[in-house]
Amino acid sequence: MTKRYFFSHILFVLFCFLLKANIFAQTNPDIGEKKYIATDLMELFDEASKEWIEAQQFDFLQKVRVNDKPLSKFTGYIIAEKNGKKGLLNLEGELVLPIAYKNIQYQTERDDLVSIWKVENELGLIGLLSHERDTIIPIDCERIWFDKKEEDYNAEIKGKQFTYNLYGELIGDPKQLYPQIGAVNGRPIYRAKYAGKWGLMLVTGELLLPFEYTDVSAFYDKPDLYKVEHPEKGIALLNNAFEVVFPFSKYADLQHSKIVLEKLGEWPAPILFKREAADTRFSRINMEGQVLSSPSFLNPASLIVVDSVVFEVPGRNQLLIKNLDGSLIVKDTLKHCFEMSTSLSNRSALREFNYRVLMNAENKCAVIDCTNQKIITPFMFDRVYDDVGDYEHPIRFFCGKLNGKYVIFDLDGNFLTKKEFTEVYRYSKVFFKVPNLKKVAEKYNYLSFGMKDEKGNYYVIANDKLIKVK
Repeated sequence: MTKRYFFSHILFVLFCFLLKANIFAQTNPDIGEKKYIATDLMELFDEASKEWIEAQQFDFLQKVRVNDKPLSKFTGYIIAEKNGKKGLLNLEGELVLPIAYKNIQYQTERDDLVSIWKVENELGLIGLLSHERDTIIPIDCERIWFDKKEEDYNAEIKGKQFTYNLYGELIGDPKQLYPQIGAVNGRPIYRAKYAGKWGLMLVTGELLLPFEYTDVSAFYDKPDLYKVEHPEKGIALLNNAFEVVFPFSKYADLQHSKIVLEKLGEWPAPILFKREAADTRFSRINMEGQVLSSPSFLNPASLIVVDSVVFEVPGRNQLLIKNLDGSLIVKDTLKHCFEMSTSLSNRSALREFNYRVLMNAENKCAVIDCTNQKIITPFMFDRVYDDVGDYEHPIRFFCGKLNGKYVIFDLDGNFLTKKEFTEVYRYSKVFFKVPNLKKVAEKYNYLSFGMKDEKGNYYVIANDKLIKVK
């Protein structure tokens, strides 16, 4: 092979390589379509003129489509990135937005064919610019959202909402945005203040409740209720459809109590309390505004309603038991209140707090029946225990400790026996503490307390009977 032939062969191979590279660049559909393409020199294909144009050198280029999907309409603009910052190119390779932003996103197009772009700076603040570099919304917003119905933009700037049209003209006065307080169909609801009055609005800017109230707040969770205060009409409650469910009344305050009774997953309606003046006590009322009790309650937020019994905490280490009409059931100042349950679901989330063990200031305990609103034992015991029960059998007996001895009584306060016991074992320990219990357990299907008297004799409560174990 001669040198001349060798160099001719090398030139032919090089020509074929360059030709193949050029054909690939023009036929490969990924060129200009991939999200990111990194080269030293980028060539962009103008889909309209079918000509190649040369752009500047960038790290990454991305064609911008209307809804950011591969088959959607091409906007005719390319996002260019250099050293971690982004700008905007047209198809002539000209920078229409400088390489200065953390992020750029296509928004819409005005009727004068001016494209609008959302840009974000390094501080995380956003704004709207046109491809002609006109500022539509300043780049100092925490959030911007487009209202398709009104065809304008809402922007949140330092807790205030500003509304702009597509030409950057401010519409109306700014509105004050406040933290979310509720939801309608899963959409967040915000309190908003405008011209000194409160209302409710969605994050999209849609007004749900007009700006005509001195205060608007969440009142109750299930069902969702909102408390509104009108300067002339007074206080009312609205439901999730913003309909008045409690009539406007000129009360000084309207509150509800805590309710701990939740049966079978059903949340009870709120028990309402109102007061006529700031220095008076609360009265209980119904949803129609009718007064149901005397003004005898101090603070509804501290009230716990169990069935129809009210537990009120007027001060530290104090607990009063009242009926819903405000009358006292227990006049003693109480120190503690312990929960007891006779529900079959004793260890489940849905518990019925039918009984409470109360401890007064002298550390003596009594038992109150919440359902029937009565005390079944006086303040005489040092401590009271229940028999725990199980998933099949409800609690049927209590054990009271007095001067180191134990007595057994039923749910009505009747003593099962006059005997006093030195030791008492609750259900889980009965089988370990009471000897020879196997024959009793085989004969009876339910065992409660196990006991031992001062002579060393063992007893057990089986099927509500006192049985001596031999």
